[in-house]
Amino acid sequence: MEKAIFLDNIGKNISAILSDYHFNNYQKQLVAKKLQAPFNKTYDEDYLWNKILYISNNSCILISESRDKKLTTEALKISAQIYENFSEISEKYDREYCLILSALCYDLAGYSANAFCMLKSLKSNPYNFKTIDEKIDTKTDNYILSHIQQILLKNIFKARNKISNDKDLKMGLRLFNEAIKSWYQNILDGDDTDFLSKIQDAYRYYLKTFNIPISHLLLLLKTKLEKYDERSIWKNLNYDVSITNNPIWNKYIKLLTYDFYDENKIKDINGRISRFELWISQQRAIEKGILTEEKNYVIQMPTSTGKTFIAEISILNHLIKYPGEKCIYIAPFRALINEKEIELGKNLSKLGYSISSLSGSYEIDEFQDMTLRESDVLIATPEKIDLLLRINPEYFENISFMVIDEGHILGDISPRSSLLEFLIIRLKIKIKPLRILFISAVMPYLNANEYSLWLSGQKENVIRSLLHKDSPPNEEWEPTRKLIGK
Repeated sequence: MEKAIFLDNIGKNISAILSDYHFNNYQKQLVAKKLQAPFNKTYDEDYLWNKILYISNNSCILISESRDKKLTTEALKISAQIYENFSEISEKYDREYCLILSALCYDLAGYSANAFCMLKSLKSNPYNFKTIDEKIDTKTDNYILSHIQQILLKNIFKARNKISNDKDLKMGLRLFNEAIKSWYQNILDGDDTDFLSKIQDAYRYYLKTFNIPISHLLLLLKTKLEKYDERSIWKNLNYDVSITNNPIWNKYIKLLTYDFYDENKIKDINGRISRFELWISQQRAIEKGILTEEKNYVIQMPTSTGKTFIAEISILNHLIKYPGEKCIYIAPFRALINEKEIELGKNLSKLGYSISSLSGSYEIDEFQDMTLRESDVLIATPEKIDLLLRINPEYFENISFMVIDEGHILGDISPRSSLLEFLIIRLKIKIKPLRILFISAVMPYLNANEYSLWLSGQKENVIRSLLHKDSPPNEEWEPTRKLIGK
């Protein structure tokens, strides 16, 4: 059979399972059982287990061949949901192992925050395989399993320190060690390593030795590494030579991947969370040209989709490109201003930039005046920026980038709404090269087009959180799955 026909058949089989009446009925029964609803149970755990084993494994094969992206994403998400339900109510399968499988499938489907939260809820730390047969050695399997758990917990620095340096390791572990060591090196330092071919060698070894649990885990992990090749922060942010060779960008990315600091203290190794992949929403921003195009953009994304990170890299990109110029960040509430000062200051301040905030209404004291002169990024309420524009218009001569958070307040019927609207108009008139990033979590997608037309002259300059590039504009992807209770 030709390879193309074989892959087509896999896609058809996955589609058939996802649309199968019994498969969907059993899924719903599983959810009802988890919710403790009274009903006559007819679902079969073995049937569901075999089906999700098939669709998750074969989705990985299709991903490796760059086939059926929408189908494989949906199949992995459904597999993750069933594994998650098994992790709570299964009567036949190890619940904690199901939780790990669920986290891996969620991660592959793009719900990395879900995967992280699930691993955090794991009761055993770490979870280990156990056996009643004393002849079976589980040490090597548990070594691999421990690394997979650290990867899902995103503590790559700790995971790298856990790599065994034993020279007498068996072949399988030697292959696995070579793969993850080179991958960790790429994650933390951006080094160009051949981790994909090495993880392929490790997977093939365990497949040939008929170690089914480990070969299954390594297939999922191998697919994660293939996905990482698309999502990598190093790869996505190094879009041209000016970033690749820029020491500030390199230091910034290492601050994300190593997660060294907790405010001004070195973090405990157990508490580090490496940020080494972009979420889908953040990839859409890069693809739209947030770092390459000199345009005004509207970011229309739901809550918790990484909008602050998009604003942060945009601000950093501007500060590096235009030394001596400054940015302002307008937020409507004092609590939000304090929050953004902490978030933006965490990394930008360690790169030598000054992040300051002004809140309150119509007054500026001597200390605040000094803050204005020293700050590279000023975070303030619309009222403060309005006052500043009136009493100190010279300050804005060096401002060339502006972020407007919670921009949907322009739709309110209130004096603050009018003030912000006229403030934006006045700033656009006063600062001709001003670039604007307009952010909202609750704005309808049609409104976003109108704001884009107003700010940039084009309806298309809207960055949305779309699961796929060709998804409809009203789709709202989030990195976690919402559970709604009534």
